[in-house]
Amino acid sequence: MKAVVFTVLFAVMSAVPAAPVDAGPVRLADPQKVAAIYAGRTDLWGGSCAGGIYYSVTMEVRAWCGANSQAFGAGTWTIDTEGRLCHRLKWYWPDEGKTGAGQPERSCIEHMVDDQGRIWRHWPGDSKWWRMKNKDQPLKGFKYKRQIAEARAAAGL
Repeated sequence: MKAVVFTVLFAVMSAVPAAPVDAGPVRLADPQKVAAIYAGRTDLWGGSCAGGIYYSVTMEVRAWCGANSQAFGAGTWTIDTEGRLCHRLKWYWPDEGKTGAGQPERSCIEHMVDDQGRIWRHWPGDSKWWRMKNKDQPLKGFKYKRQIAEARAAAGL
């Protein structure tokens, strides 16, 4: 009887498919690899914003959103030992001939690696992890430099 149970159990276990290819993150991402993904690049923001955030090689950030084109964000970015990229942005805008400014806001994106070596991201407030595919990679260069320069001038900076 034991041999039959073992044979049936083995057959059932052998029929279970392997974990899906996109099984998700399993270990912390190397901070240097995360830095290499972002430094000198613009991460595009989707949705109605139609803008993005630029991560300079000198650890400064600049952000712009087409939905509010006269505002821009400026600040710094860091990566901790757990592969978490954090930026601290302060938004500026023109305000009746003066410069309006908000309080600095801090936001972090977590990064992990799956067993295939692929990097996954997780945003605050989102319950899901998202695999970084080629189309999700930040674009090389400062894509909104002109728009941010115009918003700075409009804000009187």
